[in-house]
Amino acid sequence: MTCGDRKADYEQKSEPVLIFESLAGDQKASEEIVRRYHGRLLYYIRRILGTSADAEDVLQDVWLGIPNCQKPGHSDSSKEKTDLALR
Repeated sequence: MTCGDRKADYEQKSEPVLIFESLAGDQKASEEIVRRYHGRLLYYIRRILGTSADAEDVLQDVWLGIPNCQKPGHSDSSKEKTDLALR
């Protein structure tokens, strides 16, 4: 299998699979998520903030914060409290 074949495999995966694999530490899955969504997110953030520089800064913070998200099977009591507050 070549590097290009592995890339094609990731391009075929669904978003839930990529998210699960990314949270489990799969760097290629994380890269595919960024590849799919960076442009769209940057567009929307730029429209909200008004400048490309600010939008890039915010989006970088988003991408850097993703590894700190809740891991599969890990209980986060603050998330549970938020969910209860939204009901």
